[in-house]
Formats: sequence, C-alpha cells, structure tokens
Amino acid sequence: KNADTPLVAASLVKLMTCILLIEHAQNLDTETVTAEQWVFDQLYGKNASHADIRTGETLTIRELLYAMLLPSANEAALMSAGYVSGGNLNNFLFQMHARAEGLGCTGTTFTDPNGLSEQNMVTARDAALIMRAFLSYPELVEIAGTPSYEMAAHEKHGEPYFITSTNRLLATTSPYY
Repeated sequence: KNADTPLVAASLVKLMTCILLIEHAQNLDTETVTAEQWVFDQLYGKNASHADIRTGETLTIRELLYAMLLPSANEAALMSAGYVSGGNLNNFLFQMHARAEGLGCTGTTFTDPNGLSEQNMVTARDAALIMRAFLSYPELVEIAGTPSYEMAAHEKHGEPYFITSTNRLLATTSPYY
C-alpha cells in the first residue's frame, strides 16, 4: 500500500551506509578507521544514538558495522562515510544515490549518512530494494541479528564494553522475543 510514497527514512539510511562500507572494505578485521573530531562536531547537541566511540579511537570495519547495526550509532555512520569517501561527505552522498539508483530506487533522497536529517526520504518499494541488497551480504545479516557485541578495548576505553541491539525482538528478556 502506498509503495511509492516518500517517507522520512530515519535510520534506514544506515543500511545504505553499511552496504557502501562493506563493498569498499577489503578486510573487515584488519582495516581500521580513527574517530576524528569533525564526526562529533556534526553530532553535537543532536541527542543522537551512539556506541560510545570517542575522538581518537581506532576501530575495525567490523566494529563500525556492529556499532551502526546494534545501537544505531551515528558516529559510526559518519566515520564510515568519511572512510569510504576519503573524507568528502558530498562524495559519499553521491555514492549513496548512485548505488540506490543502481538498485532501481526511484523515490529515495539521502542528505546524510546516518538518517538524522528529516530530509532523508525513502519509499517502501525502495526500502525493500535496499534491504534486499543488504541481505545479500552474509556478514551484515549475521551482525544485524546479533543481540549484543563486545567492543574491544581502545585508546579511550581501557577495557572491553558491550553494545546492544535496539531491536527488542532479539533480546531474550524482551516480551517481544
């Protein structure tokens, strides 16, 4: 019903960010990205979901994917976009649109890599096309179905810590499980 009506995409945008990141990466466990201050400057005052990644920390691509897909971490999405685009977010938005067009999307507009802007739009039909592409990557399917993940100790985290999924269907303690 209303398959071609554009709606605010919100964190569905992160699905495309994950697709572009996994397609760009050569090795999820050896390639790393360092959190730069600009990432946090973009999120300042937005009360955005996060994975407690801190300026100066270096994470693997796999950790960024877990951060985006479990707690819907906005800093991880920005770090990923910066990595894929060589630091040019406009270039990343171009890549997002080109990939969506390649999937057959006709009613999608991306204005950021994390979905915080209400100008990010997607139709139900396009969301299904993007999800089909997302599900073609076994690593993404596995990560998205994980209830919690232990992030390694990093420069600003002396000990490992857990991030958890916002998907209450995955939590065995949830009435929705």
